[in-house]
Amino acid sequence: WSEAHHTGGRSIVLDQLREVRVDATARRGTAQGGARIHEVNRALSEAGLALENLGSITDQTLAGAVTTATHGSGVR
Repeated sequence: WSEAHHTGGRSIVLDQLREVRVDATARRGTAQGGARIHEVNRALSEAGLALENLGSITDQTLAGAVTTATHGSGVR
């Protein structure tokens, strides 16, 4: 089953699914798939946190990063 089959040939737009929540005490964040990496970075930074590993294209959505196996660099 291709994505085109599931969506009737239309694209899936995630612009309305961009919520990012951060719990600084628990040191955890959750974000919807349409959130752009730079939006997640900003929310984490405001809580004194950051992603451990980060790709260079921060306009990409989280869903896009996952589905394309995007990866960045990190200490490990």
